[in-house]
Amino acid sequence: IEESTEPLVVGSREIELPTDTINVLSSVIRMTNGGQQQDIALDRISREEYLNLPNKLTQARPSQIYVERSGVTTVYLYPASDAIYILVYYRIRRIQDAGEYSNTPDVNFRFLPSLASGLAYMLSMKYAPDRMGALKQLYEEDFQRAALEDRDTASVHFVPDFGI
Repeated sequence: IEESTEPLVVGSREIELPTDTINVLSSVIRMTNGGQQQDIALDRISREEYLNLPNKLTQARPSQIYVERSGVTTVYLYPASDAIYILVYYRIRRIQDAGEYSNTPDVNFRFLPSLASGLAYMLSMKYAPDRMGALKQLYEEDFQRAALEDRDTASVHFVPDFGI
């Protein structure tokens, strides 16, 4: 997961993201005026909601984003940009190829044990089927341990609405 930016010009409504982008987690429109920076959150909408928008060429400050995850991840902004803004977003990025054996893997250090045990499990399918069960369990434990460390630990408060 990493932060990325895309410049918006007047009329921007469709932006192809880098080819290694898998998904967009959250996004804001960043405006800078006289040395002051302001970030305005974009509401993510579904394909159906975007399809049902009557005039996609309307220009104003974007307030909604639809993310299309097909061959190339593309974001559609609504309304289209009426000024110069910066789209700031957190994206899930595809892991880079390993390349040479001397390259450092493009994996967070917490996931290195999971990478090793996962590779052992995948190799066991072909070369040691009798060890598959134990290696799969080890891989799942390693992955779960690493994934739990990657969760968001911010506090969340739910307030019920009793309609009073």
